[in-house]
Amino acid sequence: MFDEAEDVFNHGFSGFGSASKGYLNNLLETTSVPIIWTTNDIYGVDPAFLRRMTYCIEFKALSEDKRLNIWKRVLKKNNFEVSKEKIEELNRNYDVPASLIANAVQTAKMIGGDENDFEELIENVAKVVSKKEEVKKQEKKANSSNYSIDLVNADMDMADLTEKIKQSGKMNFSLCLYGSSGAGKSRYALYLAEQLGIKAIIKKASDIQSCYIGECEKNMAEMFKEAERSNSMLILDEADTFLQDRSNAVRAWEISQTNQLLVELENAKIPFVATTNLMDTLDEASLRRFTFTIKFNFMTNEQANKAMEHFFGIKDANLNIKGLTAGDFATVKKKAEFLNITDLTELTKMLKDEVQIKKIPELNKNTIGF
Repeated sequence: MFDEAEDVFNHGFSGFGSASKGYLNNLLETTSVPIIWTTNDIYGVDPAFLRRMTYCIEFKALSEDKRLNIWKRVLKKNNFEVSKEKIEELNRNYDVPASLIANAVQTAKMIGGDENDFEELIENVAKVVSKKEEVKKQEKKANSSNYSIDLVNADMDMADLTEKIKQSGKMNFSLCLYGSSGAGKSRYALYLAEQLGIKAIIKKASDIQSCYIGECEKNMAEMFKEAERSNSMLILDEADTFLQDRSNAVRAWEISQTNQLLVELENAKIPFVATTNLMDTLDEASLRRFTFTIKFNFMTNEQANKAMEHFFGIKDANLNIKGLTAGDFATVKKKAEFLNITDLTELTKMLKDEVQIKKIPELNKNTIGF
C-alpha cells in the first residue's frame, strides 16, 4: 500500500520531480504485485495515471450514525470517560476523522482534562485542519410555537406552498427567497424544514469563502454533501455573494464559483434554500435553476397590527407604518424588554425609528430635498 499517492503522481519520487511520466506509466502497467494507492486529492492526480488503475474507489464521508460508532469506539479504546449525551452532541457538531478524535483523547488524558477540555481540543485541531474559523456545525430547528406564517407577506401564499410541498413528498426542490432584510426569509426556511420533519443546516458566505484558489468550490460541494449525508435542508444566506451576474465578473474565480454553485444546485437531492437582499445583482441563469423564486415584501397594515398582538399582546393597535418587517418587531421587542417599555405610543415610535434607519427610497418619495 502506497499512502499519499498524490506526492508521487504530482512530483515523482522527489520534490524535484525526477521520475518521468513515462516511468510512472510503465510502473503502473508492468508491476507484478498488487498495489493499493491512497490519496486525499484525486483531482491532483493526472488522468493518465488514473486510466491505468484496475479500480478507482471513492471512500465517502461517514453518515452521522456510523461516525457516532467511531466516537464511541475510540473513546472506549483509550479509556476516556465522556457522557453519552456529550458524545452525541460532539458527533452532531463536529465532522472529524477518527485520527483527530484519538489525538484529542490522548492530549486530554495527558493534561488530566475532562470532556469539556476534550471538546476544546477537538475544535482547535479541526480549525487547523480545515483552515476555517468556524468548524462547529450550525444545525437549527424552527420553534413553530413562536412563529406565525400569517406575518409573511410574499408574492405566493406561503401557507399553501408549505402544505403542497409536504403533500408532494418530494425533497429535490429549491427556493430563492429575496426581499428586504428582516422580512422573514431564513425564518420561513427553518419553519419549512420543521414542517417537513428534517434538520436545517445554515451556511453563510463567510463559511464557504477561502483565500485559496479552488477551495471555495470545494467548500460548496462539501456543504451539499454534508446536507445529503444527514438528510437536512441546506440554507445559504447571502447567496448573492456566489450568484452574481457573470457578465460583470472581473476575475475567473468569480465565474468558477457561480458555475460550481449552479452545478450543485442542479444535482441536489435535498431541499436547498437561498436567501438574498440583492435580487437585482443575481445572474439570470441562476434564477432559472430554482424551483420557486419568491419575493418577501414589507408587512401590510393588517399584518403589522397582527404582529403587534403577536409580539406585544396589544390588540387593535391601529398601526399605519409602511416598511415594517417581522425583524423590526423582534428588534423592538428586545429593546423594549431591556428598557421595560410597554406603552403603545413608545413602541410605535420605536417601530417608526426602525423603518427610518433602513432609508427605503420608495417610502420617502414624497420628501422634498435640495
